[in-house]
Amino acid sequence: MDLEYAVTFACLTALLAFTVSMAWHIPQTSNVGEFLVAVAVAAKHPGSSIKMVLYLPESSTIEFKSNRIILHGFVAPKYVSDILSSWGLGYSSGNVIELKCEVKGPNLKGGAYIVQVTSTTSVLKIKIIETVSIKG
Repeated sequence: MDLEYAVTFACLTALLAFTVSMAWHIPQTSNVGEFLVAVAVAAKHPGSSIKMVLYLPESSTIEFKSNRIILHGFVAPKYVSDILSSWGLGYSSGNVIELKCEVKGPNLKGGAYIVQVTSTTSVLKIKIIETVSIKG
């Protein structure tokens, strides 16, 4: 009987270790928060240019209208709002980010893109450099 408990305990411990190790390797489904931080950094430092890969889940979109970035399918992470307000660049509320400068760019629909964020003192420009094909 004690052997059965020891074997069960060992199996459950191994299963727990496997589960925890796999949790660290779950692929990220979106990096919109990183993209929004790049937008904030570019707005904070006029004249800068940041190039990055942006992945949006298939059911989501990002719209750029006047001084707003509108997220469809998700909300902005709280740390983005914290950065924007602490740097005096604007604010975010749910799925809308409002900046103190104009934002220009094409609407982005679910997929992977290489984008470039450039800034002047009054305008942020988001440009698609390349659409990336994801094989899954």
